[in-house]
Amino acid sequence: MILSRPWNRFLRGMVPAAAVALLVLILQGCEVKNPIMPSWDVDLTVPVMDREFNLQSVIDKDSSVLRSYNDPTRLGLLYYGEVNDISPIVVGDKLRMSPIGLSTGFTIGAIKVNQPAPVSVNIPVSEFAPGATGGQPFLFPPVPAQSVSKNLPPIDSFEEAVFESGNLELHFDNNNGVTITINSVTFKNTSTGAVIPQLTSSSPLNIPQGSRGTKTFPLAGAVVPKGMTIDIVLSSPGSGGSIITLPNNAGTGVIAQFTSFTLSQVTAPLPAQDPISFDSTFVLDDSSSFAEIVIDQGQLNLTLTNTLDVGVIASLTINNLRKPDNTSFTATPTLGRAGSGSESQVITVSDLHDWKIVSGSGGSTLTNKLDFSVTVNTIPATDPRTLRTTDNIAVNVTMSELVLQSINGKFKPTALDFAATNIPIKLGTFSAFTASQLVFDKFALVLNINSTTTEELGFSGTITGKNDSRTQVVNIPYTVIQQNANTITLSETELRDFINAFASAPPDSIILKYSAILNPNYKVGQIASSDSLYGKSDIEVPIKLGIGGGQFTDTSEVNIDASNRENLDNLLSASISMNIENGLPLGISVVSDFYDENGTLLFRFPPNRAPNPATLNVLGGLVDVNGKVTTPRSNTFTLQVNQDEFSKLTLAKKIVSTVNLNTTGVNALPVQFRTSDKIKLKGFGLVQYRVKP
Repeated sequence: MILSRPWNRFLRGMVPAAAVALLVLILQGCEVKNPIMPSWDVDLTVPVMDREFNLQSVIDKDSSVLRSYNDPTRLGLLYYGEVNDISPIVVGDKLRMSPIGLSTGFTIGAIKVNQPAPVSVNIPVSEFAPGATGGQPFLFPPVPAQSVSKNLPPIDSFEEAVFESGNLELHFDNNNGVTITINSVTFKNTSTGAVIPQLTSSSPLNIPQGSRGTKTFPLAGAVVPKGMTIDIVLSSPGSGGSIITLPNNAGTGVIAQFTSFTLSQVTAPLPAQDPISFDSTFVLDDSSSFAEIVIDQGQLNLTLTNTLDVGVIASLTINNLRKPDNTSFTATPTLGRAGSGSESQVITVSDLHDWKIVSGSGGSTLTNKLDFSVTVNTIPATDPRTLRTTDNIAVNVTMSELVLQSINGKFKPTALDFAATNIPIKLGTFSAFTASQLVFDKFALVLNINSTTTEELGFSGTITGKNDSRTQVVNIPYTVIQQNANTITLSETELRDFINAFASAPPDSIILKYSAILNPNYKVGQIASSDSLYGKSDIEVPIKLGIGGGQFTDTSEVNIDASNRENLDNLLSASISMNIENGLPLGISVVSDFYDENGTLLFRFPPNRAPNPATLNVLGGLVDVNGKVTTPRSNTFTLQVNQDEFSKLTLAKKIVSTVNLNTTGVNALPVQFRTSDKIKLKGFGLVQYRVKP
């Protein structure tokens, strides 16, 4: 039942017209002035009404919601139309990334020390063959085995070294005058006496007089101290029974030399090491990638920690993190040696507003990472420091959750929540309306949605209608919204079932609840925090409906002033004859009750006695199969009020009219209401009153 404000006024103006006309008749009759003469009774016949009302007049008074179609196929058909803004949503802070973080480190690699100088000792011939003197004749006896122990001079380039690779070459220069054999060699730590396992040999080495023999010791795994002792076992066949003249300075020269080595650890005064470079990446989001993002809110924290026993100067660059001036982020912290208290530094960018992260390829490829590089230069140390190849520079990178201004790329599907839109349906007030059957032919709702982003948006939701007794829901179909204008037309069948589920009265409002999934199909596009989704809802309800057993009540004030009250006292009786030609597809039955100021029922109009009908009945026009009025229906009736009822009328303060409505379609099938539909009313009245002097 479409009961808009102008429609209500239309019903109130026509349906109880008989009652209104009778009161007008009465009051007009009472305007006859009383002559100064003896009283007598007078009968007065008065034309009351000859009017025509059509539905176009309803629209002319208020076209805000009731309108008529102009297209030829529906020309003149009334409809209810309402366009409302739906609650928009700005993307705002929904563009977010949650960086995963990075904790890593890089080792120094090869250790660089000053090249150790060769160290040497001499074993005089006398320690090998007692009694032998250089430059003198000597019968060199056979020597089966002679042990000699010598302390090597200290190594000048380290206190202690652990070798990863390389060799120690041990050269023997034979200047003893006879052939010698080096039977075994053992190196020991001079301070502890511990044997250095890697520097032992029991393979004989024969060295002719005047020649050099060499033993080579692989250094892998050897821990070599600054001071070493060498134990050598020598032997010789002697001079074969002949006296020979020994060379001057006769003896055995021993020379130790480190060649082609690498160290895994060293304690030594350290020169500047070769620069150490390290490249890595930091994942910003594992489900989004981009050519460029612009940050609105966020913070960067970088922590560098030095575990080396020497200070370092670090140079850090995040190549694709750009400052507002479009230069890459760099930092050059100096870190003290481990244990110094300054070995760790935190670098913080507390506000990344307007910073950018780019793919680094000019946008031709997408990335989801920060690319950074670190180069470390050590600070030389003149005092002994311990350095290991496993020593490292630890790097810890964290970012707070990033809120983005914009992204050009492939952003992860993200839910955007909308505030519910409450759309009032201005179909009148239904608190006093009921119907046993209420059937709408159509209820149309179109959503016109606009999007400012190039990203797709997956739009869906629900429409909830409610009145005092029922709540009904219909789904908004899932629709992929493109940039600019989009139209979502809901199913006419579903909407008709939705509106017709309200058997007693249409909903007084509908609530749109909806949401959107940003980039539901995971495509490349551009979106900014300022982008929005907005639009309007367009409701259209043709006034083509069926009503069965409809009823509503209307209450109005009655205010009869003192002069009219005196005139009513002079009335003896009144009657009105009415003819109503109804060209509306709507039958109406009306009865009105008059109450005093205490709420006591005074009388019912029309009075329930002959010749009055029990109710004022207006038959609806006959309709065709399409619900269009084809033939108006006429009703003629007479209403009569007596003096007693007039006296009660003087006490009335309130009138309550009960209106019963039924459309004239079979089984409450929908009927059409058109601007040309009309009601004609004709009537005249008879008033009998007493004129007093």
